[in-house]
Amino acid sequence: MFKFFESLIKPFPQNTASQPPNTLFAFFRHYSKGMEKYLILMAIMTALLAIGEVYLFSFMGELVDWLSVKPSWEVIYARRYYLIGMAVLVLVGMPALILLHTVLIHQSILGNYPMSIRWSMHRYLLKQSMSFYQEDFAGRLATKVMQTSLALREASTKLLDVFVYIIVYFFDPPGFMVRRLYLHSEILHS
Repeated sequence: MFKFFESLIKPFPQNTASQPPNTLFAFFRHYSKGMEKYLILMAIMTALLAIGEVYLFSFMGELVDWLSVKPSWEVIYARRYYLIGMAVLVLVGMPALILLHTVLIHQSILGNYPMSIRWSMHRYLLKQSMSFYQEDFAGRLATKVMQTSLALREASTKLLDVFVYIIVYFFDPPGFMVRRLYLHSEILHS
């Protein structure tokens, strides 16, 4: 059913296995090759969802302000196109965006991203000498591969999903709350 989304990220990339860098950011970039556009798309969808929610909260405040000044039938008639637009946003736009965001995360990123990292690490470990394996237990190496791939996935998705969401709420880029305060003061003075 979701084959398109499941095939966006290749779990077995064909890139050449090389030693990962020593710095944290370079390490993330090394194992995220080919996944950047999907991670950025996820962050953009998260930002759009957060902006939609901020706009919805602003609208609810405006609606309360309108209803406190005029009767409900007057508000409905005067703001009918705006109310229809908000209904479309709430009933169609937001659910569609939530569906795409969730499918991208759960069908594309959460499954195939760590598999791709594991495959790259496995291919790099295959190049090592016998003395490399004699100095370390194979089980410990396997555990490091499994835990590192999951840690990279969690850190990058949380950073780009949750952190972007929080930034939008704190900085209010479209200025919905500022606009709402202005409209509120305008309504009170009229």
